[in-house]
This record gives sequence, structure tokens and C-alpha cells, in this order.
Amino acid sequence: MKNQPDPAADADKRKSNYTSKNVNAESITDFKASTTSTKKNNNDPGINEFNLTLKELAILASMAKGNSYKMIAYDCNIAINTVREHIRNIYQKLNVHSCMEAVLLALKKSSN
Repeated sequence: MKNQPDPAADADKRKSNYTSKNVNAESITDFKASTTSTKKNNNDPGINEFNLTLKELAILASMAKGNSYKMIAYDCNIAINTVREHIRNIYQKLNVHSCMEAVLLALKKSSN
């Protein structure tokens, strides 16, 4: 049998190409925690001032980790086309045009 490449190792290589060295696991965890908490008593609503659904927040957090559409679909147990639709809605709600813009805006809003 021929040597076949390890798909998990390839996914890790692709992930490292898309994630910034400045974005670490702690900032992503802080982002995810800040987006899922309700801030009704606070004047600073953070990223959810854009009225993202819980699924959209989960997908945005996964995008921040550098996951591909296919990996997001697998993690969320939804179809790739559903991921595309959610991401289209995220871009529209955040008024951005790319994954990088969406993640940077989310990290900026969550750090406030």
C-alpha cells in the first residue's frame, strides 16, 4: 500500500496559513465567551449588537479559528451550503466583505 498523506496534518497546515500569529487561543475563547453571554444590563452589547443568532456566533467563532467551510459544516453538523448561507448573513449583518474583516470586527467588539 502506498504512503498516503495524513488529512489531519494537512488541515493543521491549512489552518496555520489563515490564522494570525497575534490571534491566540485565549483571544478566541474570550471572543466566544463574550458573544454567547447576554449583556442586557450593560450599555456595551459587544458583537451581538449586530443581532447574530447563536448558530451565526458559533460559525463566526469557528471562522476565527481558521476553519474551512467544510470543517465548520462538520463541527456544526450542517451542510456546506448552510454554512455559506450563514456566512452570507454574517457578512450582511456586520457590513463586511470577507472572513478577515468579520473576524477582526468580532475580536475588536469583544475586547471592548
